Formats: sequence, C-alpha cells, structure tokens
Amino acid sequence: MPEESVPVSPCEPLTPAQAAEVVGGSLEGEGPAQIRGIADLASAGPEDASFVRSAPDLGGRDTGPDPDALGDTKAGILLVSPDFATEGRPCIRVEDPILAGAALAAHFETPPPRTPGIHPSAVVENGADVDATASVGPNCVVRAGASVGPEAVLEAGVVVGEDCSVGPGSRLHPGVVLYPGVSLGKACVLHAGTVVGSDGFGFHWDGTSHRKFPHLGTVEIGEGVEIGAGCTIDRGTFQATVIGDGCILDNQVQIGHNCRLGKWVVLCGQVGLGGSTEVGDGVVFGGQSGSGGHVRIGAGVKVAGGSAVLNDVEDGATVGGHPATDLRLDQRAKALLRRMARKKEAALD
Repeated sequence: MPEESVPVSPCEPLTPAQAAEVVGGSLEGEGPAQIRGIADLASAGPEDASFVRSAPDLGGRDTGPDPDALGDTKAGILLVSPDFATEGRPCIRVEDPILAGAALAAHFETPPPRTPGIHPSAVVENGADVDATASVGPNCVVRAGASVGPEAVLEAGVVVGEDCSVGPGSRLHPGVVLYPGVSLGKACVLHAGTVVGSDGFGFHWDGTSHRKFPHLGTVEIGEGVEIGAGCTIDRGTFQATVIGDGCILDNQVQIGHNCRLGKWVVLCGQVGLGGSTEVGDGVVFGGQSGSGGHVRIGAGVKVAGGSAVLNDVEDGATVGGHPATDLRLDQRAKALLRRMARKKEAALD
C-alpha cells in the first residue's frame, strides 16, 4: 500500500516518502524510518539526507563526488540525478540534486524568531507607518514618512531613513542602513552592515578642489532580492539605481550610482560595479570581478572571477581577463605567453 500523504510542518522529521514529496522526486529503496536533517557526504549520519553533485559547474568543471567520500558516507538517503548509479543505496532521484538539497534544507531550517511589535528602545518618528504585524527590534530608527510593511522584520540597530519603503516579509539584519527615499520590495533579505542609498562617488575638479556633485536620486530594489553582509549600493545622481527582482549579492559587493541590474543577477564576493553600468537579466559576476562603469553587459553574460569589464559585452558571452574579452581567447593568450616566457628562460639558461 502506498504511504498516505500527510502534511508535515517545517522542521519536523520526514519519512523518506515525505522527503521525496518535498523535493518532487522518486524514492528508491527504504531508507531510514525518519530523516531528521541534511548534511554533506562527509558529515551526514544515518538519519540524514545528502546530495550528490553530478553536473559541471558554471565554469565547466567536474564537481562530482569523491568516490571515497561517496563510499564512506553514512547518509541514510541520497539525493541523486535520474541516471546516477547508487549501487543499491536508498535514494531519491531528482532532476537537480542541489536544488532538491536546498528544498530539504529549507524544510529543516529553524525560522528566526519574529515577534510583532516595536521594541521599547526603538525610535519611530511621527509620520512613519509601521504595520501592526511588523517587528521593529532594539535601537532601530524609523524616520518620518517611512513605511514598514506587513510581517517585515527590522533587527537590532536598523535605520530606515525618511520616505523609505520596506516591503512585506522583508528582513533587515542588524546594522542595516537605508538612506532616505530607498524602496525595498517584498520578501527581500539584507544582511548585517549593508548600506543602501549613500551618495555616489561623484566629484568634479573646479581648479582648486574636488567639488561634490549632489546625488538627488535614490535606490529601487525589487522583490525577492538577497544582499549579503557589508554591501554598499549608491543612490543615483538624478534618477534611481535599480536592482531587479531575484538578484543575489554576496558579501562586500559595491554598486555605483546609476547602475541598473536586471532580474536574477548574481554578484559574487567583492564584485564592484562602476557607476552607470547596465547589467542584463541572469548575468553572473565571479568573485573580485567588476566593471569600469558606463558599459552595457548583456543578458546571460558570465564574467570570470578577477576580471575587469571595460567595454560593452554582448548577450550570452563568457568573458575573462583584464580587460575582459572572450574567456577562451583570454586563456589561450595567457597560455601562449607562458610558453614564450618558458622558452625565453630556457634560452637564457
């Protein structure tokens, strides 16, 4: 008899059949009576699930499991691709094991506490609008004209400037600062120490000193955006700096004034975008890469880590180097240069 489907609350243990339902996969074998968590292959125990990477990463590298790690794992059940050989081990077959792992991890994640209301130490100015279901933590400041939407969470020390808007269900971690006029869509997450809406780096030499050019624009952030710790996003000069729906920013990312990011853009750690950079949907910047400003980067572009984009890049390209060019061409050029250098050294010896 097939197991009857019973709704399961978040964080509760799952039977293998329930786990398969959570991830949308097909169960093979019995597995443990209960699955209580998810872990990597090396640390998983008999009541844990683990997932097996079986597809190349964005750089085309093989990220499959170490055979020893797979053989030694104590995981009670594996999340694997449809054609992966498990040698009879209990498994749940899914199209994307990593995505399935994320879904299972989300089930077992302990939601951070959220108590509706305003902490006694918080300052909410007259004219601010805080929804009754929102949570405003210790030492927060919500300035006049700002709005905080339903079920939004401001953790300790958050500052929401004049006329800002925090969308429903968004969470601002400790020390986040929104300068005046910033708008934040629903279900966004901003991690500790991030600053949104500070002045852009705009100065003009007047013959004797650098004259500051006032920035009168703001920042508009879409829905479902997650921004890591210690990021900085500058306000526009006259209009808005824009971050599209579903973008994800790693820690310590800098976005200059007047930049416009499309949807689902990924900026890895320490990426820096110069002012007025236009970034298309689905672009991925590797760690410590960036743009020189006033360039257009087409949809679906991949920028290798450590690269500098100084010119426009057409849709779908993969680029790398300094200045960034076709990644394969850049790699061949560097390989050729290394061979030439080795020949030169050999001749000198």
